[in-house]
Amino acid sequence: MWEILLDSQSTCDVIINKAFLLRIRHSKWTLRLQTQAGECTIEKIGDLPGVGVVWYYPEGVANILS
Repeated sequence: MWEILLDSQSTCDVIINKAFLLRIRHSKWTLRLQTQAGECTIEKIGDLPGVGVVWYYPEGVANILS
């Protein structure tokens, strides 16, 4: 997916497309993300140019910036 959703109600940035990110790596912390579809655990982060560090979750359904 090449689109990025801007979600003012979201509390974290989550990217599913690794082509957007530089330096994907394991995080020191774990994010437990609650969604309408349930809960997921995210353990990787990456650098999104122009934004900074974001969570990386390739199993997600959308690229989201909060």
